[in-house]
Amino acid sequence: MSTASNAKNLENAAIVIGVLAIATAAYFIFATEGNAYRMTNWIISAAFLVYVLYNFINARALKEKIEVLTSEKTALQGELSSVKSELAATNTALEESRAAHQTAQDQIASLQQQMASMQQQLDALSNGNE
Repeated sequence: MSTASNAKNLENAAIVIGVLAIATAAYFIFATEGNAYRMTNWIISAAFLVYVLYNFINARALKEKIEVLTSEKTALQGELSSVKSELAATNTALEESRAAHQTAQDQIASLQQQMASMQQQLDALSNGNE
């Protein structure tokens, strides 16, 4: 957050210096008598230098931010890739578990049918012995 506040402070300083330079140049052009153009040129030149320095500093800060964000993006893409592969493996395991569960359910149904059939045979045998 300090980078954002530093950038904001720098921007405010550049704006204040620009406004003061324009006001001072306007004063020398319109409110003074004689040849004040040389002083006006110096003031405008200094204001332009401040503007160029501000843009240089701001551009460098933005490039650093871009580099940081790019490295974070790369790290997040790697993490996303590993999470996707884990998800695919989990889905495969889930499908295998579902298939095994279905096989077990089919075996249970088959054994229940066999048990019912054997129960009927046992009942028939016990009724035949009586």
